[in-house]
This record gives sequence, C-alpha cells and structure tokens, in this order.
Amino acid sequence: MPAVGASPDPAVVVGDGQYPDGCLFRGGTVSTVRSSRRIERAGVNALRTLLEEHDHIVQEIDGGNDHSEDMIINFTRGGKRTGYWIAIQVKSGKKYKRANGYAIPVEDHFKDWRQSRIPIVGVVYDMKKKELFWVNLTEQLRLTEESPSWVQVPNSARLHTESMHDFFLKISTYAGDARMRIRSESEEEAFAEAVRARQGLDPETAPNPYMKALPTSPSATRIEFAPSRKTGCAPSPCKS
Repeated sequence: MPAVGASPDPAVVVGDGQYPDGCLFRGGTVSTVRSSRRIERAGVNALRTLLEEHDHIVQEIDGGNDHSEDMIINFTRGGKRTGYWIAIQVKSGKKYKRANGYAIPVEDHFKDWRQSRIPIVGVVYDMKKKELFWVNLTEQLRLTEESPSWVQVPNSARLHTESMHDFFLKISTYAGDARMRIRSESEEEAFAEAVRARQGLDPETAPNPYMKALPTSPSATRIEFAPSRKTGCAPSPCKS
C-alpha cells in the first residue's frame, strides 16, 4: 500500500491511505478526529444519558453556536412537559479541576449568560471519577457587575440519579422567582421561545426565529441544532 504523505497539520493526513476496515482511499486530505473531541463528547453523552433516563427532553445545539452552550433542556414532571427550560454548557477533562472543586471559564460569555431569560447551567464532567457537577451560571453571574475569569463549581454539587429531583427543584424555584418560565402550549412554540429567551430576548415580544431573522447585532446569528441522535457516516465503498 502506498505510504501516507506527511502534512504540516498533525490532525490531517495527505495522500493515499487505508481505512481501519481495509477500504482504500486515493489521494486528497483526510481529517482525523481531535482527541479533545472525545473528551468533550464524554461529558455531553454522560449528561444526556442521565437527563433522558429521567424523561427530560434534550436538544443538543450545534458546536458552532455563538453562546457556547451544548444543549437546551425542557424539564418534565409526571411524564408531562413543564414550563421550565435551561441551556447547559458542558466542560470535560482535568483542566477544569480545582483544589476545592471545579471551575467553568466565563471568557466572553459574561453578558450572554447573565442576561439570558432562561437559566444557563454549567456542568463539569470529571472523567476520572465519571461524575457530573453543576452550577447555575446565570444566577452566579447576576451577583456581580464585573466579569469573573471563571465560576466555581463546588464538590458538593454532584449531579446524579439521587440528586436529580433536588436539581429540578432548585432550577424550577430559581426560574419561577426570576420569572423565567416558558408558557407556550405546543412543544414547537415553547422551543422557539426558549431559543429567544436564551439570547436575552423577551420570548413574548421577540420575533420567532423560525419565521424571520433575529434583530441584527454582532452576536445575532442563525442557530443550527444537531440531530437528536448521533449518526454514522461510512467511507466510500471498497472496490473489488
């Protein structure tokens, strides 16, 4: 088999090569999967699994969105949708570990997370422990006028099956007190309102993102949502 050519980008191979299943590819560039993506997906997958085990509705968000969250959640109770929605930013890996817990970097999201009209929740996945920890980013950032470098996530804020009910109660109580409930009756209308609320817009007066573009601003952009289930993409068929 011809040797695979070198590339200045360590994440890309150039030239002829072979897929793991034996299929040959001829020429061009082939992108490899970043090792960091595996780490990132571990946290998203662990959280999604936990939420869906408790019948909450999960919609993943495309990784290129401006606000950096990974998913939007509609809480359910007794098998029925509630008016409580949140957006979640997931972080995975040891770089978010601290001596007294974990930390989520704020970077340039201070204004977005602080002004959101649905709670933005931060979740850190400890890959070594295989445990999830959470913090209400919107609540914490509304306590200050200046953007911190990061928001602390305490060791005590573990998110697992036994704490899920308490997690829902804390979020729903906060959202209720802050008047962050979504009141649309249909699931489609409620989801559209949640998208607008996530951008700090009044869901009752802002334009519907499915019908027209959002108001122009440096951060206003079209939001694309990932499929609800991961699908595979097979390489080109082998030639006999």
